[in-house]
Amino acid sequence: DPKMAEAKTPIAPTDTVGSDLADKAGLFFSESTKEALRLIVSNGRLGVAGGGTLAPVDKDRYRNLSGSLSFMSDDEFELHFLSKEKIEFKSMEGKTTRYRRAQPYAPTPGDLQAFEGRYESNEIGTVFQVEAGKGGLVMRLAHSPDKNLEFKPIDPDTFLAGRMVVHFFRDA
Repeated sequence: DPKMAEAKTPIAPTDTVGSDLADKAGLFFSESTKEALRLIVSNGRLGVAGGGTLAPVDKDRYRNLSGSLSFMSDDEFELHFLSKEKIEFKSMEGKTTRYRRAQPYAPTPGDLQAFEGRYESNEIGTVFQVEAGKGGLVMRLAHSPDKNLEFKPIDPDTFLAGRMVVHFFRDA
């Protein structure tokens, strides 16, 4: 693919291309899996939270300078900003994943009550008790009821505590 070949052209870490990086930073979700991707600006450089600095290829394309075992298993990749709200993530194997920017979400107390209940996770083998809190949700593990996790709304039906993201999927 000529675009990936172009992306592998060395770029000095001090190169800057394009507009204000703050417009590119933010939280994005995969359109297919809801996986979170947080882009940050640090020391005047765009980067992936937990994944290192990105180098500009052109105004709307960036690639990772060096891989990070904690992000994408040291894979080379390229980010293409399709708009302020959408990006494409292309791995070195050619897999393309589209991400959309998180949408502001300010649930009412009634909206939060709709999430209340007991939820079971087969992945980690436990049950969560979810209750409405002040401006978010409070979760307790069944085996540790004295410990609370406070989740803040970050996208419709999506909440964040630290680096932990919880998506609620609605049925009929």
